[in-house]
Amino acid sequence: DEFAKVAVAVAKPVITPNGGTFAEPQTVTITADEGYTIYYTTDGTDPGMSPIAVEYIGTKYTEPFTISEDCTVKAIAYNEAGASSAIASAEFTFLSLQAITNIADLCAAAPAEGEADVLVEFNDWIVTGVKGKNAYFTDGKNGILLYQDKHNFELGDKITGSAIIKLTTYNECAEIKGLTKETEGITVEGGATAAPQAVAIADLQNDMQGCVIYLEGVTYDETAGVFVDDDDNTIKPYNTFIKLPELMDGKTYNVTGVAIWFATDAVWEIAPRTADEFVLVTSQKTPNSSWSVEEEIVDLAGTPTAVFTTDSDGEITYESSDESVAVIDQDGKITPKGRGITTITAFVAETENYLPDSKSFTLTVTKDGYADATFAYNDSDIEGQGAPEVGAEITATRDDIVTLYANRAYAKTGDTHIKVYGTNNTNGPSYLQLSVVDGYAITQIVLTATGKDNIKSWKDQFGKEAVLEQPDSISAIWTGMQGKVILTNQAGAQARIKYINVTFVKLVDTGKTVTIGESGYATYCTDTKAVLSQDGEWAIAGAVNGIGGMGGSIVSIDTLGTSVPSNTGVVLMGYRGEYKVYTHPDIEENYPTANLLVGVLEDTKAPVGSFVMDEVDVIPSFNVVAEGDDVTVPAGHAYLNAPNVVGKVSLFFTEDDYVTGIKSMSGVEQGTANSAIYNLAGQRMSKMQKGINIVDGKKVAVK
Repeated sequence: DEFAKVAVAVAKPVITPNGGTFAEPQTVTITADEGYTIYYTTDGTDPGMSPIAVEYIGTKYTEPFTISEDCTVKAIAYNEAGASSAIASAEFTFLSLQAITNIADLCAAAPAEGEADVLVEFNDWIVTGVKGKNAYFTDGKNGILLYQDKHNFELGDKITGSAIIKLTTYNECAEIKGLTKETEGITVEGGATAAPQAVAIADLQNDMQGCVIYLEGVTYDETAGVFVDDDDNTIKPYNTFIKLPELMDGKTYNVTGVAIWFATDAVWEIAPRTADEFVLVTSQKTPNSSWSVEEEIVDLAGTPTAVFTTDSDGEITYESSDESVAVIDQDGKITPKGRGITTITAFVAETENYLPDSKSFTLTVTKDGYADATFAYNDSDIEGQGAPEVGAEITATRDDIVTLYANRAYAKTGDTHIKVYGTNNTNGPSYLQLSVVDGYAITQIVLTATGKDNIKSWKDQFGKEAVLEQPDSISAIWTGMQGKVILTNQAGAQARIKYINVTFVKLVDTGKTVTIGESGYATYCTDTKAVLSQDGEWAIAGAVNGIGGMGGSIVSIDTLGTSVPSNTGVVLMGYRGEYKVYTHPDIEENYPTANLLVGVLEDTKAPVGSFVMDEVDVIPSFNVVAEGDDVTVPAGHAYLNAPNVVGKVSLFFTEDDYVTGIKSMSGVEQGTANSAIYNLAGQRMSKMQKGINIVDGKKVAVK
């Protein structure tokens, strides 16, 4: 027994905190397994049995102790038989810093270059605004910006306590780093409100960035996009936190918001957190105006039913953004002219009693249920244009052609449906992307070039090819049903496209939703064929056609595309979040030839031996239902029927604790030098990256 005690490995003691840099004295605790004896030193010498005398070097640990100077704490543990552990070590460094107690002094201490460690006492700092890595703070008098990844601060957080952080200067203002909600030494409470400070624009200083300010009686200049005070000082309203409320030219406002210094243009900005922080100062009433519909779809031979009403006594005028789609006369009568989408707007003039107003609705004109839009582009026009309306034609100036380059030629439809961009690599494949907003689908794309040689071979991101209309045609036609189509010219040459004609259809909203969790995967089943859309991004559906690899614990996924066949259990792949479920008669149902997933349309008890997906975990897996387990598969989901598999089944395999990809996918190819490569977000890549890639329309996992 005594020999056994000696032979057992003795675990190292644990020193807490395990070293670091500190501004205040630290209480050190050392722990070891029960029954062990601990000896420690603080002068850097090794504790333990002396080699020349029967005595122990160091102090026997009996209780926590406090240190306040630079030192190295070392500790060793002995078991009951006298066997020793390895030596644990922790280095402590103490800074001789004087605490800074307010933001004004903190800003004044910012180094012109580099970073400095500073000890800060947070005396009720309040978070005034958050945008990504940026968090703005005020202490009630001055303000400062935190730039920190994953800081976790929220609007209204109040901070007390003290901590050592990094201080630097960026864009002429002090900036802090190294502070998060979990920083040791601080306490964070939510629900605080920073009182606005009434200031003049001219009095704003660089140590006020992040303050909540109040400006009274400033006038909005629509041309310059700024508020102007009585002394002609200006400040720019900016959408840092929210979309700006609609502002009226020449009108007076009382405005509240976060002060932000924009060094590039050397201007102060004021960023509201809510729309009601910009208050119009007027005795005029806001008209109660509206269209009877927000959106209307009408056949080319039909008559729109939308009616505009207002309680204003101002003159009403009307406008159609695209008169090739529909026109409207000054009596409000709308006449369809061609397939496409147009925005119909009613303008109400200002009067003594009422403010001006305008309201719009979207009119889609179809023929047999379909709408289309045609574009003619020149690359120089596209760069400067930015946002043509659907159906609008940009006049070409260089032989009526455009060479599509990635991230160079770019156009979008603003509030409507189609955006186009191409490739920036003159030697590599040309490509263009077209996408539609939620509720619509692209059904056909016709590319018309200046000559047959400029059409060549085009494929979408799933490998489907656009075909020539006839052997000598200069038009290639893609057909299908997608929310986003990325067409790649496989020939690897510049593609000179003259016209892009897109046909799209409005989908039927089923009113259902499905959520894809943190893992990016979920199971699903529906009683009707469907597509799932989140902000225009469509989820990809797959069937489980087998299990193998790593002892038979990795699923093999057969990608079905973006359509979900009816009454079929599938795995969904996509961005996390809530997806709307749409259907349409023209959706093609791609039923899998083999599928181990069993879909359910009502809450169903999972059979013993089946597998149910953990859709919350970051790493997706199917967990076995054991005897005695009471597991319910919710309606609209699926379970995995794999009777010959034991334990857990993963979609991913891991290596060194990092997720490295899907182990097996049906029909995967590694691709060639001319292959089209995309990530799961549909972005074109020059080469495959670690993780999941789409190569020639197929998924490839790269370790």
